[in-house]
This record gives sequence, C-alpha cells and structure tokens, in this order.
Amino acid sequence: MENIIKKKLVHPKFYTEAELDYLRLYYATVHNADIAMILNRPIFSIGAKANELGLKKCKEFLKMNMRRVSEIGRIKCPVRKSHFKVGNKTWNSGMKMSREYIDKIRNTCFKKGNMPYNYKMIGDTRDYNGYKEIKVDHSKWISFARHTWMQAHGEIPQGYVVFRIDGNCRNDNLENLCLVKRSDIAVQNRWLKSVPEQYREVQKLIHQIKKLTNEKQNKRPSQPSV
Repeated sequence: MENIIKKKLVHPKFYTEAELDYLRLYYATVHNADIAMILNRPIFSIGAKANELGLKKCKEFLKMNMRRVSEIGRIKCPVRKSHFKVGNKTWNSGMKMSREYIDKIRNTCFKKGNMPYNYKMIGDTRDYNGYKEIKVDHSKWISFARHTWMQAHGEIPQGYVVFRIDGNCRNDNLENLCLVKRSDIAVQNRWLKSVPEQYREVQKLIHQIKKLTNEKQNKRPSQPSV
C-alpha cells in the first residue's frame, strides 16, 4: 500500500494496475473520500472509475452509510427551520373569511348540490376497456354481464364469475352467459389461448381428468409408517 500513496497532489491520466487492484479490493466497503485520499485522486474520479469497472458498494455499507449521513445531519442541525414546532398553530387558525372576500369569490365557487357536467346517474352505462359496465351505486360500476346475470338469478356464489359463451365481450345477452369457476377461467386464459381451436375441447377434458385425479389422490388416506 505504501507504493500507492503519493506525497504530492498529482492526477495522472491513467490508473496503474496497483490502483485498479486497490479499487477492486476495497471499493465495496470503503468510502470514496477515503479511497481518494489514499490514491491522491479527486473523489469524482474514484466513482467514475468504479462505475467503469462495474464495481458497487455492498448492501451493508450502504445501510451504514445512510445511518452515518442521517446522524451527522441530526448533530449539525437537530431542529430544522422548516420543521413545525410542537403545538404550532397556523397563521389562519380560527379565522373566517370576510364578507368582502366571500362576495369576491362567489361567482367562481361551486353552488351547494352542484353536479359535474359528466356525472352519470345510477343505471347509466359506459365502455371500459372494451367491456360494457353499468353504474349500480355512487362511484360503483360493475360488468353489464354480471348485472344481467344477477337480475335473473340473484347473487353470484363466491369463487365464480360470469362467462360469455361465445367469447364476444360485447354480447351480454342472458342466453350467452354462464357461471364458471375462477380456477377454470385461469386455465382458459393460461393454457387454451395457445391451443388451436380444434383441440381446445380435448385440452379441457385433459385438464378436468387431471383435476379429478389430483382431488382423489389428496383425499386418499395416508399409509401408516411401518
């Protein structure tokens, strides 16, 4: 290490092999300022060369460094001028607007009970990402297909979704709707989309057979250990 430390502040253009080896060995766990002092180079040069070599600080060093910076900041300035003091009151605490100011802003204020121009009433529909939705309550929209099914058959059991038989997301007629388990929908979306149309029914049967087989195996009592 002694042959690395220089007495005068000299910034050679290229790093020596000894300096590069020192960076590779200590950069991950030593502050750039300390390395710069040892190598007698600018701090920004240390960071630039480390980035060029693909070197990074280790996670433990970064954690300790953040604590060190925070502690130094708290010691130098325990209470910052921009921080609110305990029990601080705002300048307008307890004040009311004057009558002159109310008259001034009256024309630009929303009137009581004002409704936005784009407000939708309950029962209105909208197009959302290619699907038709209906408003059933304040700020609550549901799929029109789901609403159609619920009007005819009541609440939808947990774990089931409304499925369009023909695959047309715009066809929300009751005759085109059915209930499907979410697990079956997951299979539909994950596996069947990549299967050619003529083989999809076969793939569905294979999945159902595998599912029944797994259920029977899970219900089978475990063999007592000998």
